[in-house]
Amino acid sequence: MKLRRGVFISAYLAASAACQGHIGMLYAHLGFTGAQIGMIGTAAAGSAIASQLFWGNIADRCRHKARLLMLLCISSGASILAAQFLRAFAGQIAVSAIFWFGFGALLPIGDSLLLEADAMHFGKYRIAGAVCFALSGAAVGALGAGSVVPTGAVCLAAAAAGAMMLPNTAGSAKSRVPMKHLLRNRDLMRDLALMIPVQMAAAYYYGFHSPYFLSLNGATHALLGAAALIATA
Repeated sequence: MKLRRGVFISAYLAASAACQGHIGMLYAHLGFTGAQIGMIGTAAAGSAIASQLFWGNIADRCRHKARLLMLLCISSGASILAAQFLRAFAGQIAVSAIFWFGFGALLPIGDSLLLEADAMHFGKYRIAGAVCFALSGAAVGALGAGSVVPTGAVCLAAAAAGAMMLPNTAGSAKSRVPMKHLLRNRDLMRDLALMIPVQMAAAYYYGFHSPYFLSLNGATHALLGAAALIATA
C-alpha cells in the first residue's frame, strides 16, 4: 500500500464533505428560499448524471485517464470558486450545474484508476478517505458558510495533484463508442432513469440538512460539525 495513491480519494472526499455536504449553508447565507435551493439541487442532480455518461465515455477512449482526472479536478475547483463571488440565484444555479458536470465524474474515474493501481488495498484507501470526509465535514460545519468554498477549492487542488500520483493509463475501450449508441441503449437509459430520483434525493438532503439543523432550538455550528463527524463514524 502506497500512501501517495490515496491522496486523490482522500482529497476528493474532503472536498465532497464541503461542496456537497454543507453547500446548503452557503445558499441559506445568500438568502435563497427553499424552492430556490431545491431548484439548484435538481440542476445539480441532472448535471451529475449527464457528467458520468459523458466523461465516462471519454475516459474509456482517452490515452491518459489520470491527466483527464486532473483536468476535471481543476475545472471543478475553478467553478466552485466562482460561487464565492456570485450572489444571484441565476448565477448560483449555473455554477452548480457546471460544477457537477465535472465533479460528478471524479469518483468513478478515480476509483477505476485506483483499482488498477492497487486493488488489494482499495478498501484501506476508502477508509482513509472516509476519515478525511468526516474531518472536513466537521470543520466546515463548525466554521460556517464562509468556509464551504475555500475548503472545497483547496481540497480539489490537492485532488488534482493526487490524480497525477495514480497510473496514467489508457481507457479500456478497444474501439470508439459513439455517444448516440449509448443514448440508444435501453438498459443504460433505464438505469439512468432510476438514478435520477436517487441523485435528486441526495441533492435535496445535502441542500437542506445544514440550514434545517441550524434552525433547530439550541443548534450551533459547533454542534453541526459534531453531527457531521458522528454521522460519518
